[in-house]
Amino acid sequence: MKFGKVDVLPLLIAILSCTFLLSTNNPRAMTSPSWLSDWNYRQSHVIENTTGAGTDYQVYFNVYRGEGTSGGNSVYLNNHNASAFPNDLVFTDDDGVTPLDYWIENWDSNWAGVWVEVSDDLSGDDATIYAYYGKSDTTTTSNEDATFVFADDFEDESIGDPPSADKWTVEGAGGGDIVDIQSRGGEQALRTEENDNVHYTLALTKNFMVGFYSVTTYLDMDTIGSFYASQFYHSIYEGDIMHPRVTLRVNHIRALQYYDGSQYRSCGTGPLSLDTPHKIEVQIIGSTSVRLFVNDVERAMGFRSAPLSGCSSFGSWWAYYGEDKRSYVPKVYVRKIVDPEPIHGDWGSEEGMPDVEATIDVNPDTLNLRSQGRWVTAYIELPEEYSVIDIDVSSIRLNETFSVDPDASTQIGDYDSDGVSDLMVKFNRTELTSNLYNVLEVKFDTVVLTVSGQLTDGTVFEGSDMVRIRFAGDVNEDRVVDVVDFSFAGRSYGARIDEEAYENKFDMTNDGVIDLRDLLLISINFGATIPE
Repeated sequence: MKFGKVDVLPLLIAILSCTFLLSTNNPRAMTSPSWLSDWNYRQSHVIENTTGAGTDYQVYFNVYRGEGTSGGNSVYLNNHNASAFPNDLVFTDDDGVTPLDYWIENWDSNWAGVWVEVSDDLSGDDATIYAYYGKSDTTTTSNEDATFVFADDFEDESIGDPPSADKWTVEGAGGGDIVDIQSRGGEQALRTEENDNVHYTLALTKNFMVGFYSVTTYLDMDTIGSFYASQFYHSIYEGDIMHPRVTLRVNHIRALQYYDGSQYRSCGTGPLSLDTPHKIEVQIIGSTSVRLFVNDVERAMGFRSAPLSGCSSFGSWWAYYGEDKRSYVPKVYVRKIVDPEPIHGDWGSEEGMPDVEATIDVNPDTLNLRSQGRWVTAYIELPEEYSVIDIDVSSIRLNETFSVDPDASTQIGDYDSDGVSDLMVKFNRTELTSNLYNVLEVKFDTVVLTVSGQLTDGTVFEGSDMVRIRFAGDVNEDRVVDVVDFSFAGRSYGARIDEEAYENKFDMTNDGVIDLRDLLLISINFGATIPE
């Protein structure tokens, strides 16, 4: 091939070679991420990298059940999981199938706040994850222990028992003091109650000294002493529990204060209401810097009573004198933090679960339009991760039109002896052949028969097979039955399937021999024509 005086053939070969090499050396260009079985929808999302984030970083999402455009930390599920929300939420790594740990912090019928632990190293590269949804009849796999450095929602303990010794240490409780698990507002919570006017009652977490972290505590109070010294303390320590590095307190008028190293200062929240959980987050973001958030509103930053290289434990207690003092903590969790934190990048378009590619074998391979057979049989095989046992037979359609014949039996076996189970279903032959030309797309002497359906979980499968179409009597396949067909069939009359003179197209009854019955079909249909 030449263009002017330039021989472009070598150039074309070089271009095609480069294209091939690029495509084969880039697996992302060749394959799309796998799909998590049984989930009907997903959206991809990019978490952008930031210095020091590392692996297993916790990222927050607002998940909305209704319609909308996903962006930032908000994802909209477009009502695709209304019956199961939020139990069917799951998250995977960028391969589409490796699960990521997550925890649903709060939710109602239309919204959920979810933390996801991103396993990829966010220090240098962006990470892509997938949010899956739209699976009915599922149980949530939300797990706070797996998601965070430390977490407790106290749901695994029994009412009246002390907090788990694997997570908590109780100190300073006097004769009338109480530290136990109680029901509070429809959920279980850690109760600390000071009754004997001694110095303090303290519930203290086990150590988790690893870098810089954010500590979030939900605080709910139903009583507080009226004496000036009646106060609730929440502190974070490093090493020595009696030397707090970050300390908050709620004083006798329920004002939240923080200690700046020399005195307690107001957080500007006003009196905290009783019988209401207040979300208090302390972010330790550097050796000398702390940020304080109350109910997701930043209230103070930069304070620290002493340098801190990483938080190791935290506790809460009522201190010094006064009346009965009682608090409840329904949730506590500790997560990694860097400044700035990883930010939310792009969202991909909503994807529906791709159809499962089924293997379909239709029998007979050649369809005689005027033969007397009762059924057309289809054998359905699914990929190894699926089972034909789960196929909903009532959902099966042939070319989106014909249902399985209710009078025919279905059977699971191994029709082709390949070691893979298949489902045998049958379609009414008369119904199929009588509608061949106004329903099915017949091209010359063949037709593609597509079998589709659903599994019991809603997964869609589809597969096709091509069969030949023979109008009984049209031996030479010129779309008319005439004397020429008698002539062709007569040449092989009497030939059997194992003989050289036998030709399958002359054996219109598919019985392995060309005989009087084949000539009879030509006679019956003599003069008939096949529509173009």
